[in-house]
Amino acid sequence: LISDGFRVVYWLLSKSGSSTMREGIKPFYGPEAANNDRWRQEYTWVTVVRDPLERSVSSFWEEGKACKYNDFHGFTLASVAKATAKSADDRA
Repeated sequence: LISDGFRVVYWLLSKSGSSTMREGIKPFYGPEAANNDRWRQEYTWVTVVRDPLERSVSSFWEEGKACKYNDFHGFTLASVAKATAKSADDRA
């Protein structure tokens, strides 16, 4: 997403603060709507990354809640939050 006002190109990754970033850089447009390609070299490029597991779990809960017939097999957000690594060795 390109914002001329901020002279920034935001490389969007869903579930990584993209809604917040889109709101913050309004107005913006996609590269297909650009009048020229100055933004490729002259603008600052930004992206936000997130832990892949947290991103996946967040996406699961957001998408799953949209379907009223989804079976969560007894999982709740609180039970998933308890399933974190106990030590630095678990995260390696």
